[in-house]
Amino acid sequence: MKRRGIQEILEGGYGRVLRYLSPDRYRQYAKRRTASRYDMCREPSEDYYAGIYLHFIREDLSRRFGARPLKILDVGCGQGRLSIPLARDGHTLTGIDISDDAIGMARAYASMEQVRVEWIPDDLSSLKVQLPDTLFDCIICTELLYMVEDPEAFIKELLGWLQEGGLLLLSLRTRFYYLLTSIKRGDWDMASLVARGFSGTMDGLLFHWHTKASIGDMLSHLGLQPIRYRGIGILSGIPGDPLGSICMPSPLDPEERKALMDIELLLAEDYAENGRYLYVAAKVASQPGA
Repeated sequence: MKRRGIQEILEGGYGRVLRYLSPDRYRQYAKRRTASRYDMCREPSEDYYAGIYLHFIREDLSRRFGARPLKILDVGCGQGRLSIPLARDGHTLTGIDISDDAIGMARAYASMEQVRVEWIPDDLSSLKVQLPDTLFDCIICTELLYMVEDPEAFIKELLGWLQEGGLLLLSLRTRFYYLLTSIKRGDWDMASLVARGFSGTMDGLLFHWHTKASIGDMLSHLGLQPIRYRGIGILSGIPGDPLGSICMPSPLDPEERKALMDIELLLAEDYAENGRYLYVAAKVASQPGA
Protein backbone atom coordinates (compact mmCIF):
# COMPACT_ATOMS: atom_id res chain seq x y z
CA MET A 1 0.00 0.00 0.00
CA LYS A 2 1.30 3.45 -0.92
CA ARG A 3 2.45 5.75 1.87
CA ARG A 4 -0.25 8.29 1.00
CA GLY A 5 -2.95 5.64 1.32
CA ILE A 6 -1.68 4.52 4.73
CA GLN A 7 -1.52 8.13 5.91
CA GLU A 8 -5.12 8.75 4.82
CA ILE A 9 -6.32 5.63 6.67
CA LEU A 10 -4.51 6.66 9.86
CA GLU A 11 -5.74 10.25 9.67
CA GLY A 12 -9.27 9.07 8.92
CA GLY A 13 -9.23 6.74 11.94
CA TYR A 14 -7.86 9.48 14.18
CA GLY A 15 -10.53 11.87 12.93
CA ARG A 16 -13.35 9.41 13.68
CA VAL A 17 -12.08 8.81 17.22
CA LEU A 18 -11.62 12.53 17.84
CA ARG A 19 -15.07 13.28 16.45
CA TYR A 20 -16.56 10.86 18.99
CA LEU A 21 -14.49 11.96 21.99
CA SER A 22 -14.31 15.72 21.42
CA PRO A 23 -16.46 17.35 18.69
CA ASP A 24 -14.85 20.75 19.33
CA ARG A 25 -11.31 19.42 18.87
CA TYR A 26 -12.47 17.45 15.83
CA ARG A 27 -13.70 20.65 14.19
CA GLN A 28 -10.31 22.30 14.69
CA TYR A 29 -8.51 19.19 13.43
CA ALA A 30 -10.71 18.99 10.32
CA LYS A 31 -10.15 22.68 9.48
CA ARG A 32 -6.37 22.37 9.83
CA ARG A 33 -6.28 19.15 7.82
CA THR A 34 -8.30 20.68 4.98
CA ALA A 35 -6.11 23.82 4.93
CA SER A 36 -2.98 21.67 4.83
CA ARG A 37 -4.11 19.20 2.16
CA TYR A 38 -6.07 21.41 -0.24
CA ASP A 39 -3.71 23.73 -2.11
CA MET A 40 -5.75 26.68 -3.30
CA CYS A 41 -2.91 27.74 -5.60
CA ARG A 42 -2.63 24.41 -7.40
CA GLU A 43 -6.01 22.64 -7.26
CA PRO A 44 -7.78 22.55 -10.65
CA SER A 45 -10.26 25.42 -11.14
CA GLU A 46 -9.13 27.35 -8.03
CA ASP A 47 -7.02 29.70 -10.18
CA TYR A 48 -10.22 30.50 -12.07
CA TYR A 49 -12.08 31.46 -8.88
CA ALA A 50 -9.04 33.40 -7.66
CA GLY A 51 -9.35 35.40 -10.88
CA ILE A 52 -12.98 36.23 -10.10
CA TYR A 53 -12.14 37.25 -6.52
CA LEU A 54 -9.24 39.41 -7.67
CA HIS A 55 -11.41 41.12 -10.27
CA PHE A 56 -13.88 42.20 -7.58
CA ILE A 57 -11.24 42.97 -4.95
CA ARG A 58 -9.20 45.18 -7.27
CA GLU A 59 -12.36 46.93 -8.40
CA ASP A 60 -13.46 47.60 -4.82
CA LEU A 61 -10.00 48.76 -3.71
CA SER A 62 -9.77 51.14 -6.66
CA ARG A 63 -13.24 52.60 -6.01
CA ARG A 64 -12.55 53.11 -2.32
CA PHE A 65 -8.89 54.16 -2.27
CA GLY A 66 -7.83 55.04 -5.80
CA ALA A 67 -4.43 53.79 -6.93
CA ARG A 68 -2.46 54.23 -3.69
CA PRO A 69 -0.66 51.27 -2.07
CA LEU A 70 -2.58 49.79 0.86
CA LYS A 71 -1.96 47.76 3.99
CA ILE A 72 -4.03 44.59 3.61
CA LEU A 73 -4.68 41.70 5.99
CA ASP A 74 -5.70 38.38 4.42
CA VAL A 75 -7.34 36.22 7.11
CA GLY A 76 -7.41 32.52 6.29
CA CYS A 77 -4.92 33.19 3.51
CA GLY A 78 -4.18 29.52 2.82
CA GLN A 79 -1.34 29.15 0.35
CA GLY A 80 -1.53 32.80 -0.66
CA ARG A 81 -3.68 32.68 -3.77
CA LEU A 82 -4.99 36.22 -3.08
CA SER A 83 -2.16 37.62 -0.93
CA ILE A 84 0.58 37.01 -3.50
CA PRO A 85 -1.14 38.69 -6.51
CA LEU A 86 -2.16 41.67 -4.34
CA ALA A 87 1.40 42.01 -3.05
CA ARG A 88 2.54 41.92 -6.67
CA ASP A 89 0.15 44.85 -7.29
CA GLY A 90 2.25 46.89 -4.84
CA HIS A 91 0.24 46.54 -1.64
CA THR A 92 1.71 45.59 1.75
CA LEU A 93 0.25 42.20 2.65
CA THR A 94 -0.03 40.25 5.88
CA GLY A 95 -1.41 36.73 5.55
CA ILE A 96 -2.57 34.65 8.52
CA ASP A 97 -3.71 31.03 8.57
CA ILE A 98 -4.01 28.32 11.23
CA SER A 99 -2.21 25.77 9.02
CA ASP A 100 1.58 25.68 9.30
CA ASP A 101 1.69 23.61 6.10
CA ALA A 102 -0.37 26.14 4.15
CA ILE A 103 1.82 29.02 5.33
CA GLY A 104 4.92 27.02 4.41
CA MET A 105 3.62 26.62 0.85
CA ALA A 106 2.63 30.29 0.75
CA ARG A 107 6.19 31.28 1.65
CA ALA A 108 7.55 29.06 -1.12
CA TYR A 109 5.13 30.44 -3.73
CA ALA A 110 5.83 34.03 -2.69
CA SER A 111 9.56 33.37 -3.00
CA MET A 112 9.07 31.98 -6.51
CA GLU A 113 7.04 35.07 -7.43
CA GLN A 114 9.67 37.31 -5.77
CA VAL A 115 7.10 39.19 -3.72
CA ARG A 116 7.17 39.97 0.00
CA VAL A 117 4.30 39.01 2.29
CA GLU A 118 4.38 38.79 6.08
CA TRP A 119 3.08 35.31 6.89
CA ILE A 120 1.68 34.36 10.31
CA PRO A 121 0.98 30.64 10.96
CA ASP A 122 -1.54 31.03 13.78
CA ASP A 123 -5.06 32.19 14.66
CA LEU A 124 -6.23 35.76 15.24
CA SER A 125 -5.11 35.80 18.87
CA SER A 126 -1.49 35.93 17.73
CA LEU A 127 -2.08 39.25 15.96
CA LYS A 128 -2.59 40.90 19.33
CA VAL A 129 0.94 39.85 20.25
CA GLN A 130 2.75 40.21 16.92
CA LEU A 131 0.93 43.28 15.54
CA PRO A 132 -0.65 44.95 18.60
CA ASP A 133 -0.87 48.49 17.17
CA THR A 134 -1.26 47.72 13.45
CA LEU A 135 -4.33 48.86 11.54
CA PHE A 136 -5.13 47.87 7.97
CA ASP A 137 -6.80 49.74 5.13
CA CYS A 138 -8.48 46.54 4.01
CA ILE A 139 -9.19 43.16 5.60
CA ILE A 140 -9.98 40.19 3.36
CA CYS A 141 -11.62 37.03 4.71
CA THR A 142 -12.77 34.61 2.01
CA GLU A 143 -14.14 31.07 2.26
CA LEU A 144 -13.60 30.89 6.02
CA LEU A 145 -16.55 32.39 7.90
CA TYR A 146 -18.89 29.53 7.06
CA MET A 147 -16.71 27.25 9.23
CA VAL A 148 -16.10 29.44 12.29
CA GLU A 149 -18.13 28.90 15.45
CA ASP A 150 -19.62 32.42 15.59
CA PRO A 151 -19.25 34.45 12.36
CA GLU A 152 -20.56 37.68 13.88
CA ALA A 153 -18.12 37.54 16.81
CA PHE A 154 -15.30 36.72 14.37
CA ILE A 155 -16.09 39.73 12.18
CA LYS A 156 -16.34 41.94 15.25
CA GLU A 157 -12.83 40.82 16.21
CA LEU A 158 -11.56 41.61 12.71
CA LEU A 159 -12.84 45.17 13.03
CA GLY A 160 -10.26 45.78 15.76
CA TRP A 161 -7.59 45.79 13.03
CA LEU A 162 -9.50 47.85 10.46
CA GLN A 163 -8.47 51.45 9.86
CA GLU A 164 -11.15 54.13 10.13
CA GLY A 165 -12.64 54.38 6.66
CA GLY A 166 -11.30 50.95 5.81
CA LEU A 167 -12.84 48.22 3.70
CA LEU A 168 -13.89 44.72 4.78
CA LEU A 169 -14.12 42.11 2.00
CA LEU A 170 -15.79 38.81 2.85
CA SER A 171 -17.14 35.71 1.18
CA LEU A 172 -19.65 33.35 2.78
CA ARG A 173 -21.46 30.20 1.72
CA THR A 174 -24.87 30.84 0.18
CA ARG A 175 -28.09 29.24 1.34
CA PHE A 176 -28.65 28.21 -2.29
CA TYR A 177 -25.39 26.24 -2.33
CA TYR A 178 -26.32 24.15 0.72
CA LEU A 179 -29.87 23.63 -0.53
CA LEU A 180 -28.50 22.17 -3.74
CA THR A 181 -25.90 20.13 -1.84
CA SER A 182 -28.51 18.64 0.49
CA ILE A 183 -30.98 17.83 -2.28
CA LYS A 184 -28.25 16.31 -4.44
CA ARG A 185 -27.37 14.01 -1.51
CA GLY A 186 -31.02 13.19 -0.94
CA ASP A 187 -30.71 14.56 2.60
CA TRP A 188 -34.17 16.06 2.98
CA ASP A 189 -33.79 16.75 6.69
CA MET A 190 -30.74 18.87 5.98
CA ALA A 191 -32.47 20.59 3.06
CA SER A 192 -35.36 21.51 5.36
CA LEU A 193 -32.92 22.81 7.98
CA VAL A 194 -31.13 24.96 5.40
CA ALA A 195 -34.46 26.34 4.15
CA ARG A 196 -35.56 27.27 7.66
CA GLY A 197 -32.37 28.55 9.31
CA PHE A 198 -28.79 29.68 8.77
CA SER A 199 -26.59 27.06 10.45
CA GLY A 200 -26.40 23.30 10.93
CA THR A 201 -24.15 20.27 11.25
CA MET A 202 -22.98 18.33 8.21
CA ASP A 203 -20.48 15.47 8.40
CA GLY A 204 -19.82 16.29 12.04
CA LEU A 205 -18.96 19.93 11.36
CA LEU A 206 -20.94 23.09 12.02
CA PHE A 207 -21.56 25.21 8.92
CA HIS A 208 -23.21 28.57 8.34
CA TRP A 209 -24.86 29.93 5.20
CA HIS A 210 -26.28 33.29 4.22
CA THR A 211 -28.51 35.35 1.99
CA LYS A 212 -27.99 39.02 1.21
CA ALA A 213 -30.59 39.86 3.84
CA SER A 214 -29.00 37.75 6.58
CA ILE A 215 -25.46 39.00 6.01
CA GLY A 216 -26.77 42.56 5.68
CA ASP A 217 -28.49 42.29 9.07
CA MET A 218 -25.37 40.85 10.70
CA LEU A 219 -23.09 43.53 9.28
CA SER A 220 -25.54 46.30 10.17
CA HIS A 221 -25.58 45.08 13.77
CA LEU A 222 -21.78 45.44 13.78
CA GLY A 223 -21.93 49.00 12.43
CA LEU A 224 -21.01 48.02 8.88
CA GLN A 225 -22.68 49.05 5.66
CA PRO A 226 -22.58 46.58 2.74
CA ILE A 227 -21.50 48.40 -0.41
CA ARG A 228 -22.06 45.62 -2.93
CA TYR A 229 -22.75 41.91 -3.24
CA ARG A 230 -21.42 39.53 -5.89
CA GLY A 231 -21.78 35.81 -6.52
CA ILE A 232 -18.67 33.65 -6.84
CA GLY A 233 -19.23 30.65 -9.10
CA ILE A 234 -22.86 31.26 -10.07
CA LEU A 235 -22.72 28.86 -13.05
CA SER A 236 -19.85 26.54 -12.15
CA GLY A 237 -18.14 24.56 -9.41
CA ILE A 238 -15.43 22.08 -8.47
CA PRO A 239 -15.79 18.29 -8.10
CA GLY A 240 -18.35 17.53 -5.39
CA ASP A 241 -20.13 20.87 -5.77
CA PRO A 242 -23.71 20.70 -7.03
CA LEU A 243 -22.85 23.50 -9.47
CA GLY A 244 -19.92 21.42 -10.71
CA SER A 245 -22.43 19.24 -12.55
CA ILE A 246 -23.28 22.28 -14.67
CA CYS A 247 -19.73 23.31 -15.50
CA MET A 248 -16.20 23.00 -14.11
CA PRO A 249 -13.58 25.52 -15.26
CA SER A 250 -10.62 23.10 -15.19
CA PRO A 251 -11.48 21.04 -18.32
CA LEU A 252 -12.21 24.13 -20.42
CA ASP A 253 -9.73 25.53 -22.92
CA PRO A 254 -8.57 29.16 -22.44
CA GLU A 255 -11.21 30.63 -24.74
CA GLU A 256 -14.00 28.70 -23.01
CA ARG A 257 -12.73 29.71 -19.57
CA LYS A 258 -12.68 33.36 -20.64
CA ALA A 259 -16.21 33.10 -22.01
CA LEU A 260 -17.42 31.49 -18.76
CA MET A 261 -15.70 34.12 -16.62
CA ASP A 262 -17.08 36.97 -18.72
CA ILE A 263 -20.62 35.63 -18.20
CA GLU A 264 -20.12 35.00 -14.47
CA LEU A 265 -18.71 38.49 -13.95
CA LEU A 266 -21.55 40.05 -15.95
CA LEU A 267 -24.25 38.27 -13.93
CA ALA A 268 -22.51 38.18 -10.54
CA GLU A 269 -24.63 40.98 -9.09
CA ASP A 270 -27.97 39.71 -10.41
CA TYR A 271 -27.30 36.19 -9.08
CA ALA A 272 -25.24 37.07 -6.01
CA GLU A 273 -27.16 34.65 -3.77
CA ASN A 274 -26.93 31.75 -6.25
CA GLY A 275 -23.19 31.09 -6.30
CA ARG A 276 -20.81 28.87 -4.39
CA TYR A 277 -19.98 31.91 -2.26
CA LEU A 278 -21.52 35.30 -1.59
CA TYR A 279 -18.90 38.06 -1.83
CA VAL A 280 -19.62 41.27 0.04
CA ALA A 281 -17.72 44.53 0.35
CA ALA A 282 -18.55 46.57 3.46
CA LYS A 283 -17.43 49.77 5.16
CA VAL A 284 -17.86 51.09 8.69
CA ALA A 285 -21.14 53.02 8.85
CA SER A 286 -21.75 53.62 12.56
CA GLN A 287 -20.88 52.41 16.04
CA PRO A 288 -21.43 48.65 16.51
CA GLY A 289 -24.92 47.91 17.75
CA ALA A 290 -26.28 51.27 16.62
